[in-house]
Amino acid sequence: STAKEALTESEALPSGWECANDPNSGKTYYFCRTTAERSWTKPVLIDELPAGWKSAKDPNSSKLYYHHSDGRTSWTKPTE
Repeated sequence: STAKEALTESEALPSGWECANDPNSGKTYYFCRTTAERSWTKPVLIDELPAGWKSAKDPNSSKLYYHHSDGRTSWTKPTE
């Protein structure tokens, strides 16, 4: 894999995760510097929300976002 491919893979990773190529196998592996986790499997990118926000699935409509400490809710993904 080229440096450009590695950059593209890194852009789609959860915050703190990076990817690199194993020199022995040539396979891509993933690592998180903050937790020291390592994996051959690409970590799943979870919707990252601003601090205090959580998401829930409303069975009758769609995804709902809520702020757990002040009670705000939103049908659109919050940006702050």
